Amino acid sequence: MSTNNFSSPSNVPVDVLNLDVLGHIFVFLAASDQESCAKVCMDWLESAGRYTLPLLDVSDQELVHAIQRSPTVARHIRHIIAPINFELPFHGITFIDRILEPPLHFEQKHMAIESLELHGMRVSPLPPSAFLVPSIITFSTTLRGFTLNHQCQMAPVFFFELLQALGQCKKLESLTLANSVSLEPFLESFQTFNLLARGLERPKLEFLQLVSVSHRERPHVLHTASTADYAWLDDELCPFDLHSLKEIIAGSAAPMEILLPTVKDSLVRLEFCCPFDTKESWSDFEKFRRKPFHLSQLQFFELHFLLSPSSWILDVVYAPMLHSFTLKWVTHIHPQHFTGAFGVIDGKISQLSPGQDYPQHLGCITLVKTEQVESLPVEWLSISFHCASENHVNVTVM
Repeated sequence: MSTNNFSSPSNVPVDVLNLDVLGHIFVFLAASDQESCAKVCMDWLESAGRYTLPLLDVSDQELVHAIQRSPTVARHIRHIIAPINFELPFHGITFIDRILEPPLHFEQKHMAIESLELHGMRVSPLPPSAFLVPSIITFSTTLRGFTLNHQCQMAPVFFFELLQALGQCKKLESLTLANSVSLEPFLESFQTFNLLARGLERPKLEFLQLVSVSHRERPHVLHTASTADYAWLDDELCPFDLHSLKEIIAGSAAPMEILLPTVKDSLVRLEFCCPFDTKESWSDFEKFRRKPFHLSQLQFFELHFLLSPSSWILDVVYAPMLHSFTLKWVTHIHPQHFTGAFGVIDGKISQLSPGQDYPQHLGCITLVKTEQVESLPVEWLSISFHCASENHVNVTVM
């Protein structure tokens, strides 16, 4: 290729380029270098866009301005990250942020957004944008994931409309809602809609997270959740089909007792981030204990707690296929103070598979400490997890 070929980007023939090699190079290319690609060849720009533009974080001004310079590459965007209270619409024909000048214009037909991730503030909940629901509806034919990472100030009517909009996203597989809202005034509307739409297919969720990022990292108590807050998860009311749900991350017993009857034959991974789990957390603990939920496919079970280990959820489930069990705690208190509590958990794990001394597939029990504490002696582990040690289950500390 002679030097003259570079004088006009549009004159470089496509067959001269090895696009596979270029594609490998563009994996490592910064978004800000797209303009340099365009100066060489427009075909390079398009190839680069596939690798540098799948994710649009509206706080990345360098990336946003790169799109402004070449708006046609917007069709490569698949994932958008934005603040929960974004002030102007990014659906339809225009993406506008208050700090962008001039506005960034997209054509809706060229956008195939697969996920929306919205973040707020850990300390002070923000109200959601008025353009959130229209944005979801705009991308309803392609949206596979929706994430609300932080709690926000949400009126019941807005939460109702949000769930209804997400229910129109037939490809939706993953859903994260940082907080739930009591929808008592709207439950009849959910039921009526499901009855009228009985022949229509609901989105089949595979992943459901019902806690914020901060709660998952460090369980905390804002208010006591009740089953009324999660009544919309009931199969007769829910805008989603939860029978294929493989993973749940929940922060209290309230949603679990509604979900477990539906997901008992599909759930593979359960993460329970409950700061203070008690018998009273369950609406009818004795009933559930007499007839536990049989989670036939559950392989990975993780319990988070704030101070002292609690294990009441282990009284209301069976998990004969369990492969891995994890305990994660957020405290400076040395776990040796909880020897008795860990012993109780060890005993309850042994009862997760009826008719067996210990779940036969269980290979390891992992203790995860998020705070710096002294190393745990091997002798303490074998005493605290006596049943596990007797059944040759590996107990480790991370």
